[in-house]
Amino acid sequence: MKQLRKRIRNSRFEVKIILTFCVLLTANMLLSSLSFYIYANRSASDKFRKHSQDILRQINLHLDEKFTGLARKVSAISSNLSYTTPLNAFLQDERMEYDPVLAGKLANTIFEIETSDDFVDSMYICTSKYIFDDYLTTRKKDVVFEDTEMYRYFVYKPWETVAWFPAMDNPLYESSSRIIPVVYRQKLNGENIYYVVNLSQKALTEYLLGASEMFGNLYVTDEAGKMITDFCYAPDTGLQEQLLEIGEAMGNECYDTVESGSEQYYVAAARMKVNRWRMYGLADKDYVMEDLWQVRIFLILENAVTSILCLGVILWMSHLLTVEMKALAEKMERAEEARYEERFAYCYEDEIGRLGKSFNQMLDTIQKHIRALEEEKEQVKEIQKQKRKAELEALQAQINPHFLYNTLNMITWQAVSQGAEEISLISNALGRYFRISLSKGKESIPIREEIAHARSYLEIQKIRFKSSLNYEISVPEEIQWCYTVKLVLQPLVENALYHGIHVKEEQGHVWIRGEIWGRHLELSVEDDGQGIPEEKLDRLNEKLEKGEVDSDTGYGIYNVNNRLRLYYGEAYGLRLYAGETRGLRAVVTIPVNHTEGMAEDVSHINRGR
Repeated sequence: MKQLRKRIRNSRFEVKIILTFCVLLTANMLLSSLSFYIYANRSASDKFRKHSQDILRQINLHLDEKFTGLARKVSAISSNLSYTTPLNAFLQDERMEYDPVLAGKLANTIFEIETSDDFVDSMYICTSKYIFDDYLTTRKKDVVFEDTEMYRYFVYKPWETVAWFPAMDNPLYESSSRIIPVVYRQKLNGENIYYVVNLSQKALTEYLLGASEMFGNLYVTDEAGKMITDFCYAPDTGLQEQLLEIGEAMGNECYDTVESGSEQYYVAAARMKVNRWRMYGLADKDYVMEDLWQVRIFLILENAVTSILCLGVILWMSHLLTVEMKALAEKMERAEEARYEERFAYCYEDEIGRLGKSFNQMLDTIQKHIRALEEEKEQVKEIQKQKRKAELEALQAQINPHFLYNTLNMITWQAVSQGAEEISLISNALGRYFRISLSKGKESIPIREEIAHARSYLEIQKIRFKSSLNYEISVPEEIQWCYTVKLVLQPLVENALYHGIHVKEEQGHVWIRGEIWGRHLELSVEDDGQGIPEEKLDRLNEKLEKGEVDSDTGYGIYNVNNRLRLYYGEAYGLRLYAGETRGLRAVVTIPVNHTEGMAEDVSHINRGR
């Protein structure tokens, strides 16, 4: 692959143009043909989907009407006094084992239902004493209704009144055809009466296959996935399992694609309302998309003719575009031999003309550029000297704070040795203050060091203002081992002293507290100073929320807020509240972080309590 790329890059520009146009032409034809074919395929699939679902809805509507009508006929028998009165008398009379008049009337009614509906194979009415039928079907010997699955269903589910069963052989009567039993249970003075209507599986299958020729197969199961009608050909087990998975996941209807071996099928599925049967219509994808083969042939022929025509145009255009470039290349090869008298003559103002003009100007100024290069070398040397000087000055700036910190330690020991206890305390606190400020150049430090930094500042201020200042630090131990951006608390403490406590000219108190709320923690600095008006407090919080700076109200709190927002994200920062004791409470919110450096994935955590 590398060799091929190298050969292409080393080839003549004319060859590159031809290759480029050929690639673009091929890509364009393939993309347009593929897009058109995908559109046609999707359009045909969508039309088939809509049509197939409409067909299934019509079939569902027809079957719902048929089965609802069948339920009405059964209900008419169970509510007709001319049947129920003699039937009740027959059931209540223990001496009567058979009532020929009642049996004849029910036989005529059953025969009318069987002959009036093509889907009904047979029907019988089961009571505790006798089974009434049409006298045209031979009953199996030694088989009673109580031994059937239909009877056991109502024993286990006594609250049900209607039950639809999957296809089976007739359990009570001799018959070569398979049936789909529908059982309606009614109560007559406490007695269970079972109206069993056997639908013909063959008649139902023939109706489904004849209802639409667009499906190669229609397959129906009950809600549990048991067979109601079979395929007209035997599919593999995997296809049936795919259909059952589709049925379990669908609502009232759905549309999907399944595979059986190398064959693909479109499946339209729908659920019937009256009995929750699932109906699957399958159509061979190749059969549905048969017309697309003609589209493919047309696209192939069209692309072949277009390619031949465009190739001729590409060869002609590439020659026109490169003939002058070849002449310019020859001039440049001569210039490589230091023949600066060569010039390129071209009368047009296109890209080649501008390139030739630039080439001519290059030859005229080449000596000037050489001299300029020598001057540049001298300038680079001077810049390097200035850079080394700046690095030394930066190093010196880092050394100065360390010198100040070491000098303060020396003053502390001198003050202790001479008994100047107050000077010793101030210099010791100031030394700790600078040591934590330096923090070996680290940006984040443990909260315990940040608290120590604020405490050192408070100790210095307490010595300065004697008894007019008290402070209290209440931060749990587990918070002190978390990390924070350094120099957060001291500016807030300084703000509390100079804008709160010192203004009221009375003894003041400062509280430093810490709390954890879920995945973030809060550090607060509160004073009992004079506080600020509510309007000004709202204005300050609005500026803090936007990350703005108000030079009239001091820079410290805005510096803290902006550093927190830059380091942790805009969900964190500083907010001001009215204090519980008239003063002001500044609350810093940061993520809980037990390691040095920036906490991971903190930008998505919403700020809140």
